[in-house]
Amino acid sequence: MQIDPLSGEVLAHEPPPEAMEDALRRATEGRASERKDAFEAALRAEKSREKDLDDLFRKASEKQERKGEDEAAPGHDMDDRWR
Repeated sequence: MQIDPLSGEVLAHEPPPEAMEDALRRATEGRASERKDAFEAALRAEKSREKDLDDLFRKASEKQERKGEDEAAPGHDMDDRWR
């Protein structure tokens, strides 16, 4: 591209080579499929979110119950006061 520095007018230019246009088209097509894949993965994760949270809550509850069973009686009479 040639531009006149005083007037800013374009004096001459060449169109980009065909290979450049093809590379640009392939790059944008790849990005579209990546965005679609990412969206679908996020959608699947969101659909299973309730089940996953229920499972986490159930596991934490079971762990807490087991922890309560494993605890020994307080070692001192004053310990009960702080529970």
